[in-house]
Amino acid sequence: MPTERIQRRIDALLDEAEAAMSVGGRSVVAEKARAVLAMDPENEDGPALLRAAEANLGSPAATSTPAPTAAAAPAVA
Repeated sequence: MPTERIQRRIDALLDEAEAAMSVGGRSVVAEKARAVLAMDPENEDGPALLRAAEANLGSPAATSTPAPTAAAAPAVA
């Protein structure tokens, strides 16, 4: 279970992903979803957002949690 601070960051990333989805920023949605999953691999919203973004980008939908990358995991101070 993420700490309260991490959960706030996850919530902010999910909000940013939803906002990007509404204006067609699918690559931004995918980036935010990957960042969420890097911090909380068991997050229920991240995979759904990632699949939706990848489907609209023309790439294969994720069937498993993607491996976190340095770029996907923002530093939390």
